[in-house]
Amino acid sequence: MISILYVDDEPGLLDLCRIFLEQTGEFRVDTADSGKEALAQLVKKHYDAIISDYQMPEMDGISLLKSIRLQDTDMPFILFTGRGREEVVIEAVNNGVDFYLQKGGDPKAQFAELMHQVRQAVNKRQVERNLHESEKRLTDIINFLPDPTFAIDREGKVIAWNRAIEDLTGVPAPEMLGKGDYEYAIPFYGHRRPILIDLIFEPDERIQEHYSGIRREKDILIAETDLPRPLGAQLTLMGKASPLYDRQGEITGAIESIRDITAHKQAEDELRAAYTQIMATDGELRDQYDKLSRNEQILKDSEEKYRTLVENSHDVIYIYRGDHFLLMNKRGSEITGYSHEELMQMRVWDLLHPDDLNRVFAAGVARMQGKNIPSRYMARIVTKYGGAIPMELVALLITFQGEPAIMGIARDVTERENYINGMARKTKTLTIMNRIIQMTSQKIDINELLTTALSSILDHLGFDGGAVYVINNQTKRARIECVQNLPAEYIREVDDVDIHGYPFNRVLERGEALIVENYEQSSPEFAKKYGFRSFASIPVMAEQLVIGALNVVSSRQSEISPDDREVLSAIGKELGSAITRLKAEAALQENEGHYRTLIETTGTGYVIIDDKGRVADANPEYVRLAGHTGLSEIKGRTVTEWTAPHDRQKNASAVRECLEKGVLRNFEVDYVDSSGKITPVEINASRINSQGSVRIVTLCRDITDRRKAEIALRQSENLYGTLADAAQDLIYIIDKDDTVAYVNTYGAMMIGRNRQDIIGRPRKTLFPGPEGERQYQNLRQVFSTGVSLHAEGQVHLPSRDTWQDTHLIPLKNPEGIITAVMGISRDITAMKQGMESLRRSESQYRSFIDNVQDVLYRTDMGGKLTMISLAGAKMAGYDSPEKMIGIDMAHDLYEDPQERKKFFSILARKGSVTAYPLVLKARDGRRYHVTASSQYFYDAQGNVLGIEGIIHDVTHLRQAEDALKEANRKLNLLNSITRHDVANQLTVLLGYTQLAMIKNPDPIIADFLQKIDSVATTIGRQIEFSKAYQELGVHAPGWFNLDDVFARTKPRDILFSSSCSETEIFADPMLEKVFANLFGNSVMHGERVSRITVRCEPAGDELLINVEDNGVGIPLGEKQNIFRKGYGKNTGFGLFLAREILAITKISIHETGRHGSGARFEIVVPKNGFRHSRGSGQPHV
Repeated sequence: MISILYVDDEPGLLDLCRIFLEQTGEFRVDTADSGKEALAQLVKKHYDAIISDYQMPEMDGISLLKSIRLQDTDMPFILFTGRGREEVVIEAVNNGVDFYLQKGGDPKAQFAELMHQVRQAVNKRQVERNLHESEKRLTDIINFLPDPTFAIDREGKVIAWNRAIEDLTGVPAPEMLGKGDYEYAIPFYGHRRPILIDLIFEPDERIQEHYSGIRREKDILIAETDLPRPLGAQLTLMGKASPLYDRQGEITGAIESIRDITAHKQAEDELRAAYTQIMATDGELRDQYDKLSRNEQILKDSEEKYRTLVENSHDVIYIYRGDHFLLMNKRGSEITGYSHEELMQMRVWDLLHPDDLNRVFAAGVARMQGKNIPSRYMARIVTKYGGAIPMELVALLITFQGEPAIMGIARDVTERENYINGMARKTKTLTIMNRIIQMTSQKIDINELLTTALSSILDHLGFDGGAVYVINNQTKRARIECVQNLPAEYIREVDDVDIHGYPFNRVLERGEALIVENYEQSSPEFAKKYGFRSFASIPVMAEQLVIGALNVVSSRQSEISPDDREVLSAIGKELGSAITRLKAEAALQENEGHYRTLIETTGTGYVIIDDKGRVADANPEYVRLAGHTGLSEIKGRTVTEWTAPHDRQKNASAVRECLEKGVLRNFEVDYVDSSGKITPVEINASRINSQGSVRIVTLCRDITDRRKAEIALRQSENLYGTLADAAQDLIYIIDKDDTVAYVNTYGAMMIGRNRQDIIGRPRKTLFPGPEGERQYQNLRQVFSTGVSLHAEGQVHLPSRDTWQDTHLIPLKNPEGIITAVMGISRDITAMKQGMESLRRSESQYRSFIDNVQDVLYRTDMGGKLTMISLAGAKMAGYDSPEKMIGIDMAHDLYEDPQERKKFFSILARKGSVTAYPLVLKARDGRRYHVTASSQYFYDAQGNVLGIEGIIHDVTHLRQAEDALKEANRKLNLLNSITRHDVANQLTVLLGYTQLAMIKNPDPIIADFLQKIDSVATTIGRQIEFSKAYQELGVHAPGWFNLDDVFARTKPRDILFSSSCSETEIFADPMLEKVFANLFGNSVMHGERVSRITVRCEPAGDELLINVEDNGVGIPLGEKQNIFRKGYGKNTGFGLFLAREILAITKISIHETGRHGSGARFEIVVPKNGFRHSRGSGQPHV
């Protein structure tokens, strides 16, 4: 059951949501009426998911989400709210919300979607956690085996060394992992030598040189040995070694598990000593037989010792002749459960397991005949209660009571056999799981994984056939993805199953194993038809989630052992983890393919070369740069082969430099193709180590265009030199030593000397005295600050006295160091004379300007003030207009300097601007809202001198407008909150109404409930209307292309045509709702509408938009009523709202169609409210 915490400040919604979710039986819901209460509950109790409203007092849903994410980064969180604003959704997603669901609509459908989102979020979290746990379990599976275990690869290097073997040897894993050359033998033998793990495929004779008690089970080798080590203790160890295989069945290494059996061996040695003593006693008895009469008392003492030893032995000691026992100690009764009297009356062979009887009987007969056969063998004893005990027996032919008899010692080896069987089970599990892990690491596809894994399972566990199912979560069905050795008819019957259907729902839905044994008894017809005797279906798990099933059948065994069940269960979990990892890796490979595609299609050459400069890989762009058509043409060849002859040595040196330094940046070289065409490239390269070898990854960019630009730049420099010489300004360059480095022809003429006489001379010899000193100070300032300088001043030239406007510009070398200053001086004598005349003229109307309440101003084309009225100075916070002359309006007066660029753009396009809104700032920080009306002003020749205009202060109007907007904002906020609260209560009302209807009430009550539901639905529509009506006029009108509007609103499956191509109208942003309503009414109420036509036609200064359909039309008596609020079907708000939207920009709408011929709406757009798409400018409505 999924536990949920639902947070909402509406008590009704809390109860309603809890009832809806809990009635399925799948969820348990706790509630909290605030974010703070929710946080307090999370401290006390764990929940699987959280559902929260957005708009709550004190702490909203986003703040709650942020607080939870600080403590639990993956807790599923669903935002369930009536607020559908885009910014709320974006903020929720940015803070990690899992799902977002908006309240409203049908409660049953809404809560069904909410339950689906909760399931998805919870399942996603569980899958991620289970994947982490599965990976940790696989990492620990070897490390936590109770028996000392280690593994080596084919080179004999240790790849696993678990904790148990650390404890046994005292050698920690970090010191042993990766070691080879038999180093793992040192802790056991004190020197390097082959041990059991190295002798798996050696003959028994070779193995017996090192180990005793050798036994093989297929490719598994079991042996025992005595060691004085590890840790200085004398130990007897039993080892079990087997090969490790990869998915192709090739041997990749070996694994060995070791068990300390010292205690068992000590018990065997004690038994063997006792047996020796018995045999010695028997010899003494033989020697003293002739002296029996004389030594009777001695014989009695000896017999007493013998009987005491036999009766108290931990092993069964017996003597039999023929079919019956002659002697049996009390251990025999303890082992078999029979009394001593019952044993003495039984046949010897009745104690043997049926499968061992013939073998042991034949050995006993041969032994009685005196044949030389092994004295030690294994057999199972059947107890009185039906159990079978494995025994190790030693039998000898003796003379007892004067006749031949068989004497034996039997030892219970149940514990040892259980250990061996457990080791076999673990080996099977590890072998199969290792195969699955290897296949997963080699990134094979899922089908190959399933095929190889199923084959391995059948081979190692002895089943005859099987199949693997994979669940499709969308269809809730499971299909066979891999099958082996199953009848075709059987496969057709079970290929596709419902995961909820019997009997596979137990496996695929509940995750439980399905085991069927003795098929011939439980389902004889099925067993006869397909030959099955037993069947197992094991869930394939991925982090506690069932993703499929592993099915196996046997035609030979009627039962499936607990060991095999345990192995199959472990394999099912590992197979599920492997499938999940392969799916994730497949997604990763797809992303890698995308990156490869990006490299292949980029416009930059990409090449990898080896340490000899030979191409290992390259993308198509590099192949093109190298002058070839395919990678095969250049692969393995050195890059100098397509390097231009004059750059080959340089390119070879660059390769060596990159190998030495590890990086090469902005290196340019010319490539040449077979036709001799030169392609200049820029190279950036880095050295990397890849798979044990050095590579250079190189990016090559075609710089042909840049080379052309550099050539063009040099040509341009020559051109500008020519232009400088032809210029009518004095242009010169002064170096750091105050020497003239350059002067143009015009400058030399103005100075009255030849250029050759000027260049190279100290500047002060040309301009001595105070004037030269002023020039020197200006030059020093530019040299020291690196900033250009503009200055005006009088210059005495031989020809005449002049006013010069001078710009000094620093010249820098490539390192950024100033090496000289370039000066450009323009003769402004005439301008100065004109300015003086202008000053006299200005004094005549200055008094007029100073008394105007609006601001009059002028600027040059650079935006610097050249004139401003007294009102402007006061607004800007200056004492007089003169202090503002030269101020940069954009930076010093505009609050947003970028706004002047927009203003200037409109002025440049139209030649003048009227009532343009701006925000200006004063020196003290005060802000003024103004409107500017401006135009260019010209000189007598028509040249633009600057901009002049009038600025009107509208701050008081803007303040009133802001106050009105604030009041409107508060009213809208109040409406929004009220509508949100009413909508929540309405959801509660509809929810409880539907819950009441589910209870099948009395018909009269049901009718009342239906009416309540209808009224509530109408209230909901009215709330939606109030929301739409509230938005009218909230946003500023704009220009809308009618074809774009039609494309988004025209109905489907209706023939639609329009003649309004490239027509735009100035309207409220809710214009789409108008046409959506008109088109929707045609389809809904026109009854037979198959065509809608929209025509745009000029009507004098206005635009007429006709919207017509071919339906039944509107009766004459309803033509005016249809625009009334609440008239018509549904809410009756559609056409009323449409007329209100259009009226915002003075657009009218009327219905002029004929009843029976179709509806026709005429929309009249006023003058200046429409234009073609290529038009521009502001609307005039």
